[in-house]
Amino acid sequence: LIQGEFTLGDSMVLLLNEAALGLQEMQAEGVPEDGGGLIGALSDVGKLQAAEAMLSDLPTVTVEDGAETYALHMPHVQEIVEMGALTDLPGSGTEVMGLMKLRGQALMVLSLARLLGRSTHAAPRFVLVVSIDNMRIGLSVANILGIERYTKEDVQSITGGDSQLEGYLPGSSSRPGHMTGLLSIEGLVSDEGMACLLYTSPSPRAAH
Repeated sequence: LIQGEFTLGDSMVLLLNEAALGLQEMQAEGVPEDGGGLIGALSDVGKLQAAEAMLSDLPTVTVEDGAETYALHMPHVQEIVEMGALTDLPGSGTEVMGLMKLRGQALMVLSLARLLGRSTHAAPRFVLVVSIDNMRIGLSVANILGIERYTKEDVQSITGGDSQLEGYLPGSSSRPGHMTGLLSIEGLVSDEGMACLLYTSPSPRAAH
């Protein structure tokens, strides 16, 4: 239902997708008890159009890291926070940035660029909190480009090859003509890498 976002003063405002809401097909049915407007209901055609729009809708969080743009399915991103102080994990892989304290809990932070085999061109500023195999992990990125919407038909799927990507999207609005990789959250970390992360992940007691 969200078309995008913009800043108004110091606040972020979410812009609703009017087509998905189906407001065009709403028919007046009466006046509220306190006045001030009409009570509306969607027609059958409006309900069908809204359902079709929802099925085709592909909301993403678009980020920049390693001089490339990537998109994650919006439901996979639990929250976005600024990069905080990190504690090194001895013996961990190069993709592991370290542990960051988030509301009293230890969050393992991985570099998105390094996971994808790319060099980091800018210091990470943000961390996306995601869940991989029921394990909460942070992905560090250089920049958040924002919420962008596509349709599922926009995805140019990858057959075989890199399981870290589901496919490619036409590109971020901030970088027209530049393809954006749609990340596969399940394939982002290999089974071997996930086993290593599970082995090195601190217990809740250690987080304090």
